[in-house]
Amino acid sequence: MSHYKVIGQSVDNSLSPKLFEFIFKYLKIDAEYDYQNIADLNNLSHFIDNLILNNISGFNITMPFKKDVLSYAHYVEEDAKNIAAANCIKIIDNQLYAYNTDHVGFSKFILHQGIDFNNSSVIVLGSGGSSQAILYSLLNQNIRSLHILSRNNISAKILINKFNLSFDVKKAFLFNEEIIHRENLILINCTPIGNIKTDLDILDVIKKIHFKYILDINYRSSKTIFNQFDARYINGLDMFIYQGLSSLDIWYDNTLSSKLNFNEIKQFLGSNE
Repeated sequence: MSHYKVIGQSVDNSLSPKLFEFIFKYLKIDAEYDYQNIADLNNLSHFIDNLILNNISGFNITMPFKKDVLSYAHYVEEDAKNIAAANCIKIIDNQLYAYNTDHVGFSKFILHQGIDFNNSSVIVLGSGGSSQAILYSLLNQNIRSLHILSRNNISAKILINKFNLSFDVKKAFLFNEEIIHRENLILINCTPIGNIKTDLDILDVIKKIHFKYILDINYRSSKTIFNQFDARYINGLDMFIYQGLSSLDIWYDNTLSSKLNFNEIKQFLGSNE
């Protein structure tokens, strides 16, 4: 039997074990998937040191270790290298292979939901590992401009500079209130607002903005927090499922995900929230 995990801080309520319970049962794969809370970098190091002893075949990583895990990888695939974060590890011959499936999940999510970014101005909340994957996906969208609102301006500026390297003209900026009256604005929440107790003052800066869409990468709905905005709110359940299916294909060197029905998975997870 193969063993897989999701690791991160406060992953007790993660839907990942339920997702893979459905997948493994449906595909008749002899494998199990559970979670492990990782409190800090020392815990992360201990977990990785004991992977072989615990017979782990692969694992997913969530906040806040998507960047840190790269230092343990023997191989980092090109997308994860460009994003500078990984959320999926495959173990081959005791070596760690790092991948990023967040950008795949987000790209398929917006396609599935029919989100049109053409000539939109996008505000991204947050500048962590998840934000980097979202920006990487947005490189392929014909956006007008990108604006990062983060408590950490240093990491935000790094993301902005990296994003702008892909264009002849500057498209990414730190958030500035001058854009609040623009049309066709889209908000993407890449922070844990709504999932953990956190200060909501960051929302005060944008509360007067009318958004076309609010896309929340959290699959535990934060809709009540964003009720103050007049916009179509979509949580990240679709993105979560698609990134999980991408992890499945990586672990099994196959397109096993094509044998699964997305709507059946979504319905199953909805009944288990």
